Amino acid sequence: MNNQGKQLYDLLKRFPIKITMLYVFFGSLWIIASDIVVHGFQDYNRSFPNVEVYKGLFFIFSTGVLLFLMTNYYAKRIEETEKALLKSEESFRLFVENAEDILFRFIFNSKPAFLFISPSVENITGHSPKYFYAYPELLFELIHEEDREEFKSFVLHPNHQTHYFRFINKEGSLKHLSLRAVPINNKQGEIIGIEGIARDVTERKMHESIIAKKNEELKIYATHLEETNKKLMKLEQIKNEFLANVSHELRTPLNAVLGFSQLIKEGLFEDPDELLEFINIIEKNGTDLLTIIDDILTLSKLESDKLDLTISHFSLQDILQELRDYVEGQALASSLTITTHSIEKEVIIKSDYGKVREVLRHLLRNAIKFTEEGQITVKADLVEDEVLFSIIDTGIGIDPEKQALLFQKFVQADGTSTRKFGGLGIGLTICQLTIHKLSGKIEIYSDGLNKGTKVYVTLPLVAKK
Repeated sequence: MNNQGKQLYDLLKRFPIKITMLYVFFGSLWIIASDIVVHGFQDYNRSFPNVEVYKGLFFIFSTGVLLFLMTNYYAKRIEETEKALLKSEESFRLFVENAEDILFRFIFNSKPAFLFISPSVENITGHSPKYFYAYPELLFELIHEEDREEFKSFVLHPNHQTHYFRFINKEGSLKHLSLRAVPINNKQGEIIGIEGIARDVTERKMHESIIAKKNEELKIYATHLEETNKKLMKLEQIKNEFLANVSHELRTPLNAVLGFSQLIKEGLFEDPDELLEFINIIEKNGTDLLTIIDDILTLSKLESDKLDLTISHFSLQDILQELRDYVEGQALASSLTITTHSIEKEVIIKSDYGKVREVLRHLLRNAIKFTEEGQITVKADLVEDEVLFSIIDTGIGIDPEKQALLFQKFVQADGTSTRKFGGLGIGLTICQLTIHKLSGKIEIYSDGLNKGTKVYVTLPLVAKK
């Protein structure tokens, strides 16, 4: 309510009867005085007061009563409106004072100033409203320096969208603020300020950050589960291949043992030489069965770290001579050319002679098995305080995609049911675990299928128990 309206309201409220009496008095005076003045200028004789005077007085009194009633009615209406406005203002004041959000009205046309800012600004920023009224620039200083330019742009060009800014409160803590504002325009339509609402969303941002972190962890966990599932599926495939391999590898020699034993039992041989041949076949297949069982037991001991080592000193030339004797017999039974190269000087190794020999023999058997024709080279080199054994063949080679899987147990380069070469797929695993136990390492390289294979075994001259 403006000042003129308030003055009129106070006048109507306090003096309705007085206003009416003044109206009646001055109205009656005007009627009588005007009639006398008019009568004084008339030449004809006229009685006073006459009918016109009485009619004028009646009009004044009747309109005076109506004025009184109307004045009294509007005074009461204005009083009721004032009470409603006061109640509404009180409700709005209570709302503003108790609101958790910051309500503000800020102008910057000539000099930055807050026309209004709610008390909740102190709970959020730590600074009282009086401080903002006295020092409006504090609004920009509280905003995080990385968000300050964006905030200034928003103040100069506000819109109805919600924006998020970081700010530093009085205690120096980093907080998050959501801001929604609309422009204040002058008569020319120019933006001279903004008004809106600001809310502390630090806790919500913290929860969003936690949720985002949990989502990221869930994604990682889901990826891990997916990888684990793939590994389980791969293990299931390996298990099935292993069971098929074991079944095949055991059944083949068992069938031979049982078959030729039955022939001997029934006397189905022509002479002692054929009998001896049957016995040799039984012995060979029995040895193969024993080898399979020994390999499985050896793998179990290696994985449980229960394989005992017998460390002793032995000559590098002695083990190379054994390998040379072994490959000569193999070479005679095939069309392969097998060459060995040794170190001329005497080299003494302190390790497990039997384990080293078995590993090198297994690797040689593999080279011979996978090389139908061509050449196999076996050599030893001294590299500082280590000895490097190399077994290089010109055989079928290995698919590059499968080379990394060769040392996994029960895995073969060809794991299909139609594979050409037998075996359980644990030989290389046993070799690797054994060499590691002797403080060495084993590596296999191949340029691809039909490009041969290179196997390197490195052992220290003195093995660590």
